[in-house]
Amino acid sequence: HTIMVSGCMVQSELFIPNAFTPNQDGKNDSFRITADGFDFPLLMIYDRLGKKVFETTDPAVSWDGTYNGLEVNAGVYAWYFEGTDRSGGELVTRKGNVTLLK
Repeated sequence: HTIMVSGCMVQSELFIPNAFTPNQDGKNDSFRITADGFDFPLLMIYDRLGKKVFETTDPAVSWDGTYNGLEVNAGVYAWYFEGTDRSGGELVTRKGNVTLLK
């Protein structure tokens, strides 16, 4: 998402992985949406039955594949993101799926 402001480029970018492996090997152990250029980010994760298993408004916090301190099953989880684009004040929403692999 790139926006032109006063002749210069102001860039807001989202990076959203589609899988992660919370196996404590130090590689790809958590799910985090990188939201550069966004304020008030909200990330929610839901299981296949629609139960919310994770929510944060802190961009430094990622989902580690647990719910109430217990590991969740491998599978596909739905995510929802919203944040305000700093360059234009526009509310941006995205939704999709992430696969938790074990």
